[in-house]
Amino acid sequence: MKHNAGVLAINGTQLYYEESGSGETVILLHAHSFDLRMWDSQIEALAQHYRVIRYDLRGYGKSAMPDPRRFFRHVDDLAQLIQRLELSKVHLIGLSLGSMVAVDYMALYPEKVLSVSAASSGLYVSEDAQWIPFTEEVQSGNPAPKNDVNITLFKQEWFQGLLGSCGPNRDAIKTELWTMIKEWSAWQPLYERRWPLVGPSLIALLSRNSTGIPLLVLIGEEDSDGSRKSSARLAELMPQAITVYLPQSGHMQNMETPEAFNKVVLSFIHSE
Repeated sequence: MKHNAGVLAINGTQLYYEESGSGETVILLHAHSFDLRMWDSQIEALAQHYRVIRYDLRGYGKSAMPDPRRFFRHVDDLAQLIQRLELSKVHLIGLSLGSMVAVDYMALYPEKVLSVSAASSGLYVSEDAQWIPFTEEVQSGNPAPKNDVNITLFKQEWFQGLLGSCGPNRDAIKTELWTMIKEWSAWQPLYERRWPLVGPSLIALLSRNSTGIPLLVLIGEEDSDGSRKSSARLAELMPQAITVYLPQSGHMQNMETPEAFNKVVLSFIHSE
């Protein structure tokens, strides 16, 4: 099985990526505060059938940190990565923040998408949400980090909150979770002034562009109320959506119940 890793210069930044297998391309998009290692339990199962690419989003893992003077969107990085790797159409699998990026891409580039599997989040905005419009402005000076954030305490509280949204298998994965959170740069709570996402226009874009794209919405039965509602809103908006509830699973469903997660996702992708 082919394995490869590298760094791509994209949109003025550098993104670290890994790939395995061959066939149609599957791209894995990780959650906030984590990195591509969260997909370790999916690589072997997926790479037996597909070319699997996972990468660290800007500001996470081995990818470069954002420039605090310049606003960016994760979906634009993803679009450039797909272009640089000369991919025609792709399957996207995302969890939490990763699912938001996948849905953004589905809305903006429907012609490039074979399918989307959105886990542990979905429609992250409402039509009346307050959102700063997207611009590529460059701020003058060098913005200082927020001075009211105790990163050590923040990470500990974030970790405990995340464990609370996991299911009964949380103890089996808590060391892996904490390792990634501990090594996380925490650039976002220090510098991020707005979410690097499409925003309220997403709803109209999805309704206009994306109703023909195969969509799997994965919900952990033990996940937080807010996350489950976000997934349900996406499923309600998109008439083609297939919704699957994973028992004994919470927010980090791909790590908590990897066999069940892999089985559902592979069955869905195989059918498309």
